[in-house]
Amino acid sequence: FIFGGAIKTAFDNFIFLYGSHPFEIGDSILVGETRYTVERVLLQTTKLSHFGQIRIMQNSALRLAEPLVNLTSSKEHWLKCDYIVDTSVLTEGFLRSLNGSMEAFFKDQEETYKATFRIDHFEFLPPLKVKLTLLFGLPFSPSQLRRARIAHSQAARHFAETLLYLGVKYTAVVEYSPEGIPVAH
Repeated sequence: FIFGGAIKTAFDNFIFLYGSHPFEIGDSILVGETRYTVERVLLQTTKLSHFGQIRIMQNSALRLAEPLVNLTSSKEHWLKCDYIVDTSVLTEGFLRSLNGSMEAFFKDQEETYKATFRIDHFEFLPPLKVKLTLLFGLPFSPSQLRRARIAHSQAARHFAETLLYLGVKYTAVVEYSPEGIPVAH
């Protein structure tokens, strides 16, 4: 029984890595809410780097990651914005209003944004704070960096303005590269 489970896991990993081919060495991927660079791929594990911090992940865990987006090979470019809010504001009505506002924003600017977007929430400092993550697609490749930065700024501004309109105080989350440069997710 022990070997049966190990063989099944190895076979599932083989199909995941070589059948669906989700990423290659050097690709930038989004796993859950964190952006990584793929450094090494083996049958059981994948070595990932997040601004120099190394993480070894079981491929069985990667198969289940939501979302798992390959930012390098995607025909569209995905960006994300993070905001920290009080847990008390996280109601169904609040999320409906926030989703409705972002849906209208993306629909009004179809030439810049894909209609596909998600707003996820994660515990940040339970039970006081929650991190809201806006993940959205752009209909052009990551090589158009200037265009992507402008689109990222506009979507982030609209998201922040919607939070203020709904009476929510927030803290924006900005990650920095090792060189001290702000990085858009």
